[in-house]
Amino acid sequence: MSNISDECKKILLEENIDIFSEIDFKVNSKVHTLSFEYIVDICM
Repeated sequence: MSNISDECKKILLEENIDIFSEIDFKVNSKVHTLSFEYIVDICM
């Protein structure tokens, strides 16, 4: 895990945001669900 990823997770925790919370995205009429943890791990 990178330092940036660690820092993002730390900020989420400090803001009392559950890292396992999920966000739904609708792409081409299909719903995709991603967790904050997944987004941070993949994008950071």
